[in-house]
Amino acid sequence: MTINLSQYSQTQKKDARDLAIADLINSLKKLKAGESLRFGNLGTFSKEQRQITINTKLKAFKKASGKTYQFNRVNFRSSSLLKRAIDQ
Repeated sequence: MTINLSQYSQTQKKDARDLAIADLINSLKKLKAGESLRFGNLGTFSKEQRQITINTKLKAFKKASGKTYQFNRVNFRSSSLLKRAIDQ
């Protein structure tokens, strides 16, 4: 399905893009570790929880040494359709 974007104003395009980005960010926030989110036929986002322990003797990190931090990592794996389109 092809959409003719010339019939839309720049403001309408910006509003649509902002809405799509806000929806994607909201969906990624709701995603739990180990789950994935399919992004149409373009690819898949996946979320995993990681942790890192700081062990260093550098003065700059002295206060953080020995502490463990948890963070979420979000990956995007593009589909073969998207890869072919980018290669063209």
